Amino acid sequence: MSLINHNELKRQIQTGEFTSLDNIVDEFKNIMREVIQTASEEELSSHLGYQKISYH
Repeated sequence: MSLINHNELKRQIQTGEFTSLDNIVDEFKNIMREVIQTASEEELSSHLGYQKISYH
């Protein structure tokens, strides 16, 4: 299972949405932040026995 759509990443590089390696690294950091946040929430839900309530 891949969290990154390789074709979308290639498209973004080709169209200039990512103009430097720093842009790509920042995007990977954002992906990792989301993965860690989701994993942490699931771990807490499993440990506590109920889902986090969202007030949005």
